[in-house]
Amino acid sequence: MSPSLADIRMFEIISKILDLFQFKNNITHLSIYRDDGFVLFDSSEDNLMTFFDIANTIHPLIKFTHEISSESIQFLDITVFKGERWEEMQILDVKLYRKPTDNFQYLERTSTHPTSVFKGFITAEIIRFRRSCNNLKDFNREVQLFKSKLLKRGHYENEIDNIITNTTKRERKQTLKYNYKNKKAAPPLVFATRFNPAFKGIGRALRKHWHLIEQNRNTKTMFPKPPIIA
Repeated sequence: MSPSLADIRMFEIISKILDLFQFKNNITHLSIYRDDGFVLFDSSEDNLMTFFDIANTIHPLIKFTHEISSESIQFLDITVFKGERWEEMQILDVKLYRKPTDNFQYLERTSTHPTSVFKGFITAEIIRFRRSCNNLKDFNREVQLFKSKLLKRGHYENEIDNIITNTTKRERKQTLKYNYKNKKAAPPLVFATRFNPAFKGIGRALRKHWHLIEQNRNTKTMFPKPPIIA
């Protein structure tokens, strides 16, 4: 509940600030995520500063800090900037933002985890890069940097390349869409075990002999589909 309550409280505070801000009609865009905000303001910097003057008087325990730029700015994990599209179409570009303290401590390949875990986090990161970069040059640069860091963590180049090839087939529009889950669907059957590298064949053996479950009327009703191995 804490994040939701924080969102509600922040909405109340921002609403109060906007009620008092005389240049609010010059705000062309305002995004808030938790305690981070992103504003596009079509007026002078002096006029914008009155927004923060008001903001820092709303609540004695809440103080706002800010960064102002006419060229580029960071918001969450992206950098919004005036790139090639700005010169041609007056549209802002976005690319991935990394904190200076990022030390790329990805999961080592020698760690005792299922292969799906390694594939999963690599795929997820590449999708995040694609979502965060509208320019292919920026995206490809992030992918190559990511690959070089994975190699240093002991990951296999052929595995990385296969994941990159499969993941980069997705159009950026696909990565920006929210995938709605079917809440009415029955939860999957899960066969939970304690992970051990020596048990790699459990899933294969289970699928091979699943017909034995299906031959019995009672077990077939109880277990209509093979379980997910976890």
